[in-house]
Amino acid sequence: MYSVTLEQPQDAPAVETLLDTCFGPDRTRKTSYRFREGVPAVENLCYVARNADGEVVGTLRFWPVKIAETEGLLLGPLAVSPDLRGSGLGAQLMEAALARATELGHGIMVLVSDLADFYGKFGFRPAGPMGLQMPGEKTERLYALALKPGALNHVEGLILPFVPAEAPALPIPVAA
Repeated sequence: MYSVTLEQPQDAPAVETLLDTCFGPDRTRKTSYRFREGVPAVENLCYVARNADGEVVGTLRFWPVKIAETEGLLLGPLAVSPDLRGSGLGAQLMEAALARATELGHGIMVLVSDLADFYGKFGFRPAGPMGLQMPGEKTERLYALALKPGALNHVEGLILPFVPAEAPALPIPVAA
């Protein structure tokens, strides 16, 4: 049995350890991490999954981005403890986050991944044909999802980091 809740500041060390376990200590060299430097995570959209002992065994975070003048969310990282992969926990985290992002009125979500089949189940589609690009990232690894009907219509261009002035955020460290 796993519980999915919003991440709390005290969860940050356990989340960082899980991310190192899942992606390795060099994970912060990825292009998508440049989008997180100096940009606070979206506080009310960062989730953790805990096992019955309260241990953090999954995480999903979001970061604010802009495409031209349109605000969006960058999904990632999504990580599940290696011994729980295939358990459905990643899907559980995705479903909770997508429902909450839609409830909060967000319109666009983007991500960088090689897991097209997994994210395709949630409606993500290749972003290149939509005219979306991320500096330093291969277009074939970029995916987008309209959380509101038509949210991606007429939105194209570079996806860039964005710091909303009014947005409270978790103080999540991003290792250099």
